[in-house]
Amino acid sequence: MPLDKISDGTDLVILRKALGFNQAEMANRMGLSPRAYFTLEQEPASVNIRHIRLAEYVALSEAVARGDRDLAPRSVAKLADAFAKLG
Repeated sequence: MPLDKISDGTDLVILRKALGFNQAEMANRMGLSPRAYFTLEQEPASVNIRHIRLAEYVALSEAVARGDRDLAPRSVAKLADAFAKLG
């Protein structure tokens, strides 16, 4: 079941596991050091809008690559649908 949206470190854990990534893989895909990513999961309130957007990008990219819409949070999937209708 896809997330509605990403709002904190707890959601990052759910997303990471749904994508089948370990912490180091998720950190790499988000452009973060493993230590920085680990901190986000351990201190959920430390997640800011930049982290959320990076995680959304990773999720959307993986959803497209795998052909699995459910990997992207619903909020991102809706935005992607609206964008696709522009073309």
